[in-house]
Amino acid sequence: MSTTTIEEGKARHIAILICAALAIAFTGRTGSAQESAVSEKTALVITPDFGADAWVDGNQPIGLRLSRPLDIRTERLAVVVGHTDLSALFTVTPTVARYAASTLRLPSGETELVAYIVSPGESWKEVARIPLRVRTRAGFRKSDMKPALTLTTTGQVAPDAKRPPYTGITFNPAFTTNVANEHATYELQSNFLAVTKQSQALRYGAQGSSAPKFDLSDYLFKGVNGPFSASIGHVSFGNAKHLISGVASRGVTAGLALAKIGEVSIGLLNGTSIVGWDNPVGLARNDHRILGASLKLDPIRSHPGSVLFDISLLRGQQLPQSGFNQGEVNDRERNRGAAFHFGGKLPNDRLTLDAGYTVSHFENPADPTLSQGVDLVDVRPETKRARYADVSLALVRDASITKLIKANLTATLRHERVDPLYRSLGASVQANILQNVFEITGGLGPLAVQASRARAEDNLDDLPSVLKTFTHVTSVTASLPTASLFSASKPSPWLPQVTWTFSSTHQFANDVPTNSDFTETHAPDQLSENQSVDAQWAIGKWKGGYRYNISDQDNRQVGREKADLGNLAHNVAASFSPWTWADAGATYSFEGAKNRELLQKNATRRFGANLDLRPARNLAVATVFSRTWVRDYPLTTDGENDDLSVEVSENFKLIRGPSDRPSGRLFLRYQRQSGTTTPVIRALRQPSITKDLWSLNSGVSLNAF
Repeated sequence: MSTTTIEEGKARHIAILICAALAIAFTGRTGSAQESAVSEKTALVITPDFGADAWVDGNQPIGLRLSRPLDIRTERLAVVVGHTDLSALFTVTPTVARYAASTLRLPSGETELVAYIVSPGESWKEVARIPLRVRTRAGFRKSDMKPALTLTTTGQVAPDAKRPPYTGITFNPAFTTNVANEHATYELQSNFLAVTKQSQALRYGAQGSSAPKFDLSDYLFKGVNGPFSASIGHVSFGNAKHLISGVASRGVTAGLALAKIGEVSIGLLNGTSIVGWDNPVGLARNDHRILGASLKLDPIRSHPGSVLFDISLLRGQQLPQSGFNQGEVNDRERNRGAAFHFGGKLPNDRLTLDAGYTVSHFENPADPTLSQGVDLVDVRPETKRARYADVSLALVRDASITKLIKANLTATLRHERVDPLYRSLGASVQANILQNVFEITGGLGPLAVQASRARAEDNLDDLPSVLKTFTHVTSVTASLPTASLFSASKPSPWLPQVTWTFSSTHQFANDVPTNSDFTETHAPDQLSENQSVDAQWAIGKWKGGYRYNISDQDNRQVGREKADLGNLAHNVAASFSPWTWADAGATYSFEGAKNRELLQKNATRRFGANLDLRPARNLAVATVFSRTWVRDYPLTTDGENDDLSVEVSENFKLIRGPSDRPSGRLFLRYQRQSGTTTPVIRALRQPSITKDLWSLNSGVSLNAF
């Protein structure tokens, strides 16, 4: 074999090896590119290893599952919780990014965890946004504490000679906190009052100079745990109209929801409203309490409110104790009763019913404190009843008259009867009354009309020695935006909103009581009518109005047929807001009063103007002026009175920052009252009587936090 042949063979082998190497290299690059392309096409998905709606502890480790490994050469994971970047505290593995929470506790409350993919030279790409709910250190889902302190002081810095200067400082501390966990929520509210002047003390009306200057105004602690709720402090209880309705005092209430079809509640409250540090729960005395209980049922869960049934019970007694702001001494009282309520409506709300029936047993036990050793006739215990019923029927609902006009008409009938001598410790009720009311409410396009007729009477037992009176009341109100009559799509601002009202009240007695000193001249019989027309305009930055009112009192009582009164009034008002920092207004009114019995007329004219300026963000200037002229006919007196008030106020912040507190308000108010009255005797003017009083007051209020 020749040397040439051997060299050609070697060259051939080398060429084959080079081609094979190039093929392998090319194949490898192609596979790498394909894998890279596949990797770029696969989007990263991040899911939490905790429930999205679950609550976690602040020191509890949390993890984020990765749908694929990160390319450590081009990708980095960034995690932001709330406003804090916690990326450096996450340990990232190919499948999980975990936060140990041992270095930095997770922020309490409800925030968001946002995960980003960060690549060199590119903006952060958001890949996940996960709700994060973290308990507080005490294990609550929510824990808010908000103290507050308001300081107010006023003083007359420039008094007139007849009034000495005065000053006083009032502190209003308050505290509110709310906490919640997985099962329950708790809320505490409290308000206090501290004063420097004894006469401003909270219980000054009842205790005088011995009233504390720092006192507890009110507090309420409320807790809700599933279907159960309870409150202690200043609470309110009851919704039975004639038995126990909104009784507000210091005490305890509790309620239990019954599977969404009802509720059982109970309340034990102090007999009267109290404040202060004494008797903190309000249940110190067994003989000065009100106990109430109620059962509410809404049995048809598919149509809530279609059938309602309530039962309320009351048992209580009150001692002759004065209220915290008055020195009155009442009689000792004892009461028990029951109330039944039924309500319902059709599914389309076309017919609704609300009715109730109450039985109340009331007595005034003998009280030696009031009798003072004198033989008194005992008050006989009474068992009395009360009832009411309200029925409403939609006669016409959205009936189309034209394409743009629809008609509506609803009729309502109200009935109420309360026995004579009826009384309840838990409700303020007028006894000895029978009342029936018929109401009509309707609309025809933009026109709205409401009319009612009421008839009431007393002395339901028809006692012959007691005066029996009747009251008949008729009222009508109609309102119409006149602009909508001509162009509903683009109403003219020059056409006003017009409202007309009319009322008529007739009070009379049908007979004179027997076995009494009453005569026909004592039996009332009076008809009073009142009607007015009101028009209001709103034209750009201008607003205006005109009101016309006329009233008449016709006395038909025997012997007083001429004791009639009549009144006529006109009122014109206008306001203008040229800029956002300025408002101006003016009014002019005239009122004429006529006394037909005395053949006397009185005329009163009044002009008023106001100007409100806000030249700076926190600075305000308010000016109010009025002048009144009074004259009677025949002329016996002529008077003129002026009132002027100018107040400058400024709101300020004690510390710069985003929070509104601590902040305050400073004001300086100038007031002046002047007047002249000129008596006229036999057409001769007498020396005028003048008055001129002025004062300059200042004050400051601070909201510490």
